[in-house]
Amino acid sequence: MLPTKPELKFKYLLKSLFAALGKNFPVTLFFDDFQWFSVSDLDLWREVNALIAKDGLDSRIVLLATFDTSLGGNLQKFKRNIDFEFREFQMPNLSLEPFVEYTREFMIPGHLNLQENIERNEKSIDIQVQSVSKFLFEKSKGNALTSLLIIQHLHLNNLIKYDSTSNIIPTWNVDFDKIQNIPSTNDDLYQARLDQFFNEEDIEVFKYIACIFNKTSFSLYDLSIVSKNSHQTVAKVLSKAIEYNLIYPINIFYKFPFHLEKEVLPFEIDDMDM
Repeated sequence: MLPTKPELKFKYLLKSLFAALGKNFPVTLFFDDFQWFSVSDLDLWREVNALIAKDGLDSRIVLLATFDTSLGGNLQKFKRNIDFEFREFQMPNLSLEPFVEYTREFMIPGHLNLQENIERNEKSIDIQVQSVSKFLFEKSKGNALTSLLIIQHLHLNNLIKYDSTSNIIPTWNVDFDKIQNIPSTNDDLYQARLDQFFNEEDIEVFKYIACIFNKTSFSLYDLSIVSKNSHQTVAKVLSKAIEYNLIYPINIFYKFPFHLEKEVLPFEIDDMDM
């Protein structure tokens, strides 16, 4: 029988889906920085494994995950909380310069161009795509996070637009005069986002995060207590913070704040699950 609570019913259906998909061919899932995953995330895969074993399903699920070895304690906790086959490989420190150069020369132009016929669009590539790629590389000094923040900043401020209706050849419209003056450090890029999209009341709520932040995460429930706000008020602030990529949910069963903005919750939920 299915569980009665909506969130548990959803979780059961999701576990069943993974088990069913793994019957035809191995399902491979990739996770980066797995050291930040919570125990409840690992519980999901243990439960999927238990479901496969209980029902005698011929299913295979392969998890490929990267760990930061400087956080060895988290890796040991991971090993203690799994009951499926585990193989460990250690990779040495790699020089990232060749990857950064490849990104500048090939990957960014290839993605920005979005065309199959390169010769036909050679002028568009040289003027727009290569220029934007070079600008991002030089502005970010090859830093991947800074590049991502700059791209987000350009889109949030409509400084770069993809025009699919431009005559025969779709092009990127870029105002290079304006983008020369955008922030170029991570701190300045985040600060610009705060100044532009968040008011003083929102900022006050953010300040309390420093009181409850435990290196990797904080809970909406704790934040509502220390800031002396209702969970609906805090949820609205966090919804906006997620929208503008200032914070990220770390649990794949995270109750998104837009659910918690309502006075009457759409499902039963314990305070400690917020």
